[in-house]
Amino acid sequence: QARLGRIVDRMDLAGDSDGWVSLAELRAWIAHTQQRHIRDSVSAAWHTYDTDRDGRVGWEELRNATYGHYEPGEEFHDVEDAETYKKMLARDERRFRVADQDGDSMATREELTAFLHPEEFPHMRDIVVAETLEDLDKNKDGYVQVEEYIADLYSEEPGEEEPAWVQTERQQFREFRDLNKDGMAG
Repeated sequence: QARLGRIVDRMDLAGDSDGWVSLAELRAWIAHTQQRHIRDSVSAAWHTYDTDRDGRVGWEELRNATYGHYEPGEEFHDVEDAETYKKMLARDERRFRVADQDGDSMATREELTAFLHPEEFPHMRDIVVAETLEDLDKNKDGYVQVEEYIADLYSEEPGEEEPAWVQTERQQFREFRDLNKDGMAG
């Protein structure tokens, strides 16, 4: 309880110090905490990926640190689910290319931050949307059907009745995601 009180005091001190945490102070605290998490995450990744210590992270450094060193054409020959790893590698490379705004295949700290936390950057919005749709589109037909959407949110147990919130999500899908009313979003 004392620890919680210290956190509340810190939130209030960052605002007007009136002894109460306003909605604005809470929002500011959440944003501050999120930014600190992102900075810490990128700092840890930087030390892992900048293997030659030149102050930049090249695609080759990131790939090798993440997936291991492979000769061209030999990628993942020694793992059981090579196709999954190849898809992950292609996805990471595509995201890296979008984050690498100057196209030099070398990420600055800002570009690496965009790669690791794309949701924070407007220029990464399209790649976030594409990745999300790919994750949801289980049958790979280029569209997200309502059942694919629900499956991402809820796993039905045999004999269990579907909760009311799932029905609400189905309705939300039909009303707000399936804009042309063909049973799919895409």
